[in-house]
Amino acid sequence: ETRIEYQADGTYLQIADTATKIMTLAGADSMRVLQSFYSASYSRAKISLVQILKPTGETINLDLPSCTQEMADASQMDSNIYDPNHRIIKVAVANLTPGDVLRAVYVDEIRKPRVPNSFSELFSLEDTQPILHERIIVSAPSELPLQSIAIKNPQGKGPAFQEREENGRHIYQWEVHDVPQVFPEPAMPQLYYNAQRVIVSTFRSWEEVSRWYDNLCEPRLALDDDLRNGVELLTQEASTDQERIIALYNFVSQRVRYMGLTLED
Repeated sequence: ETRIEYQADGTYLQIADTATKIMTLAGADSMRVLQSFYSASYSRAKISLVQILKPTGETINLDLPSCTQEMADASQMDSNIYDPNHRIIKVAVANLTPGDVLRAVYVDEIRKPRVPNSFSELFSLEDTQPILHERIIVSAPSELPLQSIAIKNPQGKGPAFQEREENGRHIYQWEVHDVPQVFPEPAMPQLYYNAQRVIVSTFRSWEEVSRWYDNLCEPRLALDDDLRNGVELLTQEASTDQERIIALYNFVSQRVRYMGLTLED
């Protein structure tokens, strides 16, 4: 079950309580390290609880401080980017065997929304493992309800939907049962582009998003004297627009190197 409660400024708290039945040794191996990703520029995250429920009825509570590591996410280097605020949390799970149920609780706190005073999210309701039961609950303030809700690639009748008022807040709920697993194919796009999913937003349209982004970018597009003088120098021998474009392209592609480095908090 995943619960989200967001506020009118776009900040929110998400708690995902998961339970996975281990059926095979391969399944046990695949769950021996739990991971959670977050950006420290915008949020904080933790895996707050990990339990192994044995078939005998025994419950093993992992000592999280002793088996948790947090570090910068090295996978971003594949894109020639290094941002120490891109973080990954790893929890090592020992003593996992077929027949066990692995319970894990993931907590994400969004402290700085990327788009202020708004909320948007995608929830996947289909996975490479079968889903016996999944429930998504979104709690919205009355002054900022969801304006757009889309169900993509529904399986059968799609997720069951409920909507209600509760303690002065608007509650949206989606629920699925017995969703078969997805079998990945070679060169298949990311699963969330193909899976059954719910997409929600407080924006009414992409035009609203476009206007926000245009207002964000417009002040940064102004030309200063240094840039004008540089363009004039690079294109002084060009006589047509096409030649000017080629001259600028060649300079940028051959002389400007890109590496994303984030040194701010």
